[in-house]
Amino acid sequence: MWLTAIPKVVIKTYLWSFILWLILTTIIPQTLTKYFNDEVISNTYKTRYFPYHSLISPSQLPIQNSTVYYVMGHPDDETMFFSPSLIEVLRPKHNNSVKLICLLPGDYVSPSMGSLRKEELLSAARIYGIDKDDVFVLNYRDGMNETWPLDSIVNDLASIIGTNHQQLHNPLTLITFDEGGVSGHPNHIATYEGTKKFFDTYYKSLSNDYRLYKLKTFNVFEKYTSTILTNIEYLVIQLPRLLARNIFQIGIDISFFSNPNEEESSIKFFGDMNTLGLSFGAMSFGHFSQMESFRYPWILFSRYFTYNNLIQVL
Repeated sequence: MWLTAIPKVVIKTYLWSFILWLILTTIIPQTLTKYFNDEVISNTYKTRYFPYHSLISPSQLPIQNSTVYYVMGHPDDETMFFSPSLIEVLRPKHNNSVKLICLLPGDYVSPSMGSLRKEELLSAARIYGIDKDDVFVLNYRDGMNETWPLDSIVNDLASIIGTNHQQLHNPLTLITFDEGGVSGHPNHIATYEGTKKFFDTYYKSLSNDYRLYKLKTFNVFEKYTSTILTNIEYLVIQLPRLLARNIFQIGIDISFFSNPNEEESSIKFFGDMNTLGLSFGAMSFGHFSQMESFRYPWILFSRYFTYNNLIQVL
């Protein structure tokens, strides 16, 4: 009898967790904006953009006024794994120029599929607000058994990004997978290793204007908790800051369980209902060919759609 109750318990847990997430990340911040933001109260705006809360930790995004390259393996990786951070980094107030580098066209099924998926990536990029000229698709072979020469990745990244820091007009930020590649996918891991080797070769020894961030890989349990663990982290880290800044007018940037050393090299992005809707649109409309039946459970239960943890590679 108790076995038949498990699905109901799981469904209720996820449903109530989603409702709590909606309240924490969307309803509360929007309510605070309505009643405590001077621009909204007076209907006098200093910029062309409506005030909004960035749900990140630390509260001041370290990636600003920069040229940002997301280096990924497959078309759709930008949405499947990076969308909470991508959407935040793209916000106009941060004044970043964001570009996508995809190392393979997604032609595992057939060459024609590769051409189709390139166009889908451009469509998804357009939904995010990224110009087609800022999307680069290379031609590495797709597959679990494929081995990519790291020197080749380094050379390709050098041809796109450049190697002479004196010719760069803005600080440079690279964002990619980590050693675990989200799921242990060898293409993702090679993407990280090639990007890191490129960064180490040309930019690591330079100033803090040049940074490499890697996306933290979650274990199997954590990966499919959807909003459950995100709620806990948000309650501990972000909500106290949000309330303090708006209600009590106190500029705190600490959490009850934060490690100051980790905070300096880690950025946590908490998505809300608006960013989740944008991610769903980019995936279901932009990458329509990939919306097979098994994708829907991933979208519903993957934590990567509501939370990213980028760790700076020092």
